[in-house]
Amino acid sequence: MISKELLREKIIAFLEYMGVYIDNLEDNEKLEEFANIIKNTEDSAEKTNGLVYKYNNEYFLVINFLDGDYLVAPIEYTP
Repeated sequence: MISKELLREKIIAFLEYMGVYIDNLEDNEKLEEFANIIKNTEDSAEKTNGLVYKYNNEYFLVINFLDGDYLVAPIEYTP
């Protein structure tokens, strides 16, 4: 099972890859939208032990390396 801390790190790296940055939250509406994106992404990633992430009805494989880098690759996936 993946730790919550590692899962959150992978989610942030994945969302940054997708162009969603925590720094772009200028109002409460954007903050709520970001929180919903994180919740939905986390729910889908937990089902695959942090390997497969869903965003905008597309699936991505997210692999973390020991040096702190991440590989994000689009995949075909059927839950």
